[in-house]
Amino acid sequence: ITPLMSIDDISLQDNSITLYPNPANNQVNISSENIINAIEVFNSLGQSVYKTNVKSREKIIDINTIF
Repeated sequence: ITPLMSIDDISLQDNSITLYPNPANNQVNISSENIINAIEVFNSLGQSVYKTNVKSREKIIDINTIF
C-alpha cells in the first residue's frame, strides 16, 4: 500500500517546503528554509497516524513505523 501524502496549511508566502523522495519506501525527508513547528501525517481515511513537534528546518520520518 502506498501512503497518500500532501502538504496543507502552508501560506502563499511560505512555499519553501521540500518533501522527498516521492514515492518513499522507508523514510521521508522534510526540509524548509523556515523553522518547521510541527508535522502531522494522516492516512487515506483522514486519521492522524503520526504527530510530532519539530522546531527545526528539517526532519526525517521513518514511515515503516507509521504504515
